[in-house]
Amino acid sequence: MLWASRRPPQVVEKKKDEAADSLAQSRLMAVLESGPNRVAVLQQPDGKKLKLTTETKPWSIESFDGRKAVFLSTDNRRIERLLEAGATPPKAPAPVRARRP
Repeated sequence: MLWASRRPPQVVEKKKDEAADSLAQSRLMAVLESGPNRVAVLQQPDGKKLKLTTETKPWSIESFDGRKAVFLSTDNRRIERLLEAGATPPKAPAPVRARRP
């Protein structure tokens, strides 16, 4: 009854692999930093937004060098994502100068 072959399958491993696959396929859109705190904003393949901080589990952002973010899992796996170029913001209209009479 207590044999290892009779134990239920480990579902936790499957969820960890799904989270790693989702992170590996996501696009890194932005990283916000304030002191020691970081927040990475990623877009998943299905269009949903994903926010990872230095405190999130099972994946957290470990480092960011301005171009590349490194994410670390609770079991010490690493995934690197490059910052993706987004659409450029629209140009602000030129200021209107008042005419002198």
